[in-house]
Amino acid sequence: MSITMHRLKFSPVQGLPFISDEFAEDSMEFEVLRDSSITSSGLSQFMKVVQAL
Repeated sequence: MSITMHRLKFSPVQGLPFISDEFAEDSMEFEVLRDSSITSSGLSQFMKVVQAL
């Protein structure tokens, strides 16, 4: 499955531990925003989801 989000707004990193027992673990928060430039009927202004067969 492929998901393409047209516009995102990332929140600042809550905490990025430089010394940790976990390998490259980080959490991110984001908000999916509407892309008003997409005006075609039947297309989402938020994202495109393609399922591979």
